[in-house]
Amino acid sequence: MRKFCPKVKNEIFTQADGHCVSFAPDGTFAVACHFAHFKDLIVVNGATREVKHFPDAHKDRPLSCAYSPDGSRLATGSRDNYAIMWDARTYTELFRV
Repeated sequence: MRKFCPKVKNEIFTQADGHCVSFAPDGTFAVACHFAHFKDLIVVNGATREVKHFPDAHKDRPLSCAYSPDGSRLATGSRDNYAIMWDARTYTELFRV
């Protein structure tokens, strides 16, 4: 079961209208994607309320995002026909298919 973190949710939706939101299994981080005119991924730390933008992570709008069950990886999919696997601790790209 995913944990609900109102601080994270509120912070994300003050940034933009995200269509896909995924919470890390421990509830401390959330990622949002698929914005009307943006190719950004937005990651919010619920403890520090730090917001990180990853502009142009994809070449077209991201449509989906999901954390792995252990929280170590983050997968995103986009209209650019790529799926990207990210290290969820550093948010560096591991590979794309």
